[in-house]
Amino acid sequence: MKLAWYRETLREESGGELSLSAVSRAGKRVAPAYTCRGRGRPKASGESAPATNPVGGFELIIAVAYHLGWPQQTADVMAGAVRRVKRTKRYKASPASVDSRGRRTGAPLRSDLINGKKEGGPALRR
Repeated sequence: MKLAWYRETLREESGGELSLSAVSRAGKRVAPAYTCRGRGRPKASGESAPATNPVGGFELIIAVAYHLGWPQQTADVMAGAVRRVKRTKRYKASPASVDSRGRRTGAPLRSDLINGKKEGGPALRR
């Protein structure tokens, strides 16, 4: 409650005029637990460290990159490079050295053919 409200109530009941400071002092005598709050924002109590996020800057960079479509553009560039390599004569001429599951077959590796080695890799075991 505001002191002005108390002052108005006391004026109506007693018929006398009281200042705000007089009402405040009277309130402190009648109710010792009564305390006037200061004006403005209350001070922070205790030692509180500011909350920081050590990777907050990276979150911002990732959000901007995702918003601009950078991951999709990167994937498109990589897929285009793989398509270009697979269309070359050198790639088509070399035998496959791995099966559909990525296991090595008996055929020589493409890198071995490029480097001039002719021996094959280990045979496929099932």
